[in-house]
Amino acid sequence: MQPNPIALFGMAFAAFIFAFIYYHPKVMGTAWMNAAGFTEAQRNEKPSILNLALSLLFNLFISAGLLFLTVHQTAIFSLVGADPELMLSGSAAAIMAEHGGNFLTVGHGVAHGAITYVLFFLPIMGTNVLFEKKSIKLLWINSGYWLITLMVLGVIASQWGAVVVTG
Repeated sequence: MQPNPIALFGMAFAAFIFAFIYYHPKVMGTAWMNAAGFTEAQRNEKPSILNLALSLLFNLFISAGLLFLTVHQTAIFSLVGADPELMLSGSAAAIMAEHGGNFLTVGHGVAHGAITYVLFFLPIMGTNVLFEKKSIKLLWINSGYWLITLMVLGVIASQWGAVVVTG
């Protein structure tokens, strides 16, 4: 299996759209701004085009990493030098014939999203909050977003993140 670029961009866009919902003032936005110490002037500022574009780009990076962590079959693709033709014969083809459909479930995607959150996102965000002397509430608000987002992205990756190489 090779990565599906449509799913990859879909994952990045899904995270971007969910952020608009989660951080809306009627959801977690007001609590987030309070915990982050936003001034009244900062609360009324609109995000710049550059910030939005960079956010989408960073979501793309996260999506690519999570896709490769979630869809184990992409490791076979990388072992053959990302050459689709080499996936059609030899041991790569044999492995894919026997195990190509394994671990492509919703539960597997949710699990990888949660594991990625616990092993990478929570420690990084937690360290930042501690040393920036920010509120622990800020950590939990941002953590809620990333935990849900990573689990959803894990599901997208497990369901549509890779395509079978055919001859």
